[in-house]
Amino acid sequence: MLGGNSEPAFDIWHVAIPVSNLDRSFAFYCTHLGLRVVGRDEYPSKKQLLVAVRDGEFTIELYEPKGSAIGELPRRPDHLAFDCRHIAEVRSRVEKSGLSVPSIETFDNGVKYFGLQDPDGVRIEFFQGRALYEASISPRAVAQRT
Repeated sequence: MLGGNSEPAFDIWHVAIPVSNLDRSFAFYCTHLGLRVVGRDEYPSKKQLLVAVRDGEFTIELYEPKGSAIGELPRRPDHLAFDCRHIAEVRSRVEKSGLSVPSIETFDNGVKYFGLQDPDGVRIEFFQGRALYEASISPRAVAQRT
């Protein structure tokens, strides 16, 4: 692991799964399996629901493509996201391992990000600022926006 013998440099945040019907997936994961909604968000290309057993732990991002993004859903996870304490250190370690690594981006909400692809094309995403993002999409924050 990139953290060596010391504390890990990052932790698994979420796996994104494309779904054909977000309401049906909500019923399955939340009503039937008992997961909690930790956030909702919507973009021009997708609407998403983040669910977890407990807040602040491993999350499943269920997303339904919209508009021109509608098409055949891939049969693999869309991406795997890691939450980093110090994203610049993680990026440096990955780059030193021999991979070509893009620059770190900072989103409007302060979240920092860089991403790669695994050998089979699955996106591997690294973030710093999970708490900032989750606070902005929590059910309470979404209710305040509407």
